[in-house]
Amino acid sequence: MKKIIEINGKKYKAINEGINSSGYSQLKRHLHGATLAVGVLNRAFKKQNDDKVMSEIEYLYEKAEEMLKIIEDKKYST
Repeated sequence: MKKIIEINGKKYKAINEGINSSGYSQLKRHLHGATLAVGVLNRAFKKQNDDKVMSEIEYLYEKAEEMLKIIEDKKYST
């Protein structure tokens, strides 16, 4: 059974069977970038740097979309 995830009007099919090691490797790359972006976002937030805050939020959103596509991709399912 496939689960449908909806984020901001976009639907993604999540594969319930699981994620293989290659999928986790791909997710880890995006997670690393997102983790660094959260640190940058936190510093920009403290300085109230509007441009940087918006830029980092957009970047995190793109990373989340990329990670959802990996989960949806059948080649990364077990």
